[in-house]
Amino acid sequence: MSGRTAIATPMLNPSPLGGSQEIVVYTTFLANGNLFYFLTINPDGESATYQATFAKIGQSIKLIDR
Repeated sequence: MSGRTAIATPMLNPSPLGGSQEIVVYTTFLANGNLFYFLTINPDGESATYQATFAKIGQSIKLIDR
């Protein structure tokens, strides 16, 4: 994210609509030590459907430490 080292942690969770959902938590540290994160959530087994959109969202994040 924004040229920084980041960690992506995938998880599966029961969906309130039935079945399961895949959640991926992306994290990176800011210069002041705070943690920045964002989540992606999609129905389990459909990550390929949403992958391009989630990649564009991740690439659009610009972190500027002041």
